[in-house]
Amino acid sequence: MAPTCRPYSTRQPTAASHPELVRKGELTPGITCADEYISRRKKLLALLPEKSAALIAAAPLKMMTDAVPYPFRQDADYLYITGCRQPGGIAVLGHEFGLSMFMPEASVHDVTWQGKIAGFREALDTFKAEQAFPLSKRREVSCPCFLLWF
Repeated sequence: MAPTCRPYSTRQPTAASHPELVRKGELTPGITCADEYISRRKKLLALLPEKSAALIAAAPLKMMTDAVPYPFRQDADYLYITGCRQPGGIAVLGHEFGLSMFMPEASVHDVTWQGKIAGFREALDTFKAEQAFPLSKRREVSCPCFLLWF
């Protein structure tokens, strides 16, 4: 049975928004859905000691001036594990809980000037995280680990 991907309209290139980059059924160029990313997560988990977690942050959006951003380039580690191309998220990967993604919340100002972003629902549906939370909840969610790998 072929996996299904639910497209969403955010900054992430999709087959509908960027057919020259992403083919139908691909999450990122050349990679269909989240199966490849799930496999990568399992390989990383196999390298982690028990009771530990890997913490991987997305690249931040950098600004040239108050209103002009530099072209965005995602952190390679974050993209490799999650498939998410938008700035500002945090991924936590551990044996006890799998992949937890903390996704930024968009303000009305952000949506007006930068477009819609993927939230915690897209982290679950599109990027296949086991858990997802708004970034503002990162201090409230506990991690049952003894070691964190950055």
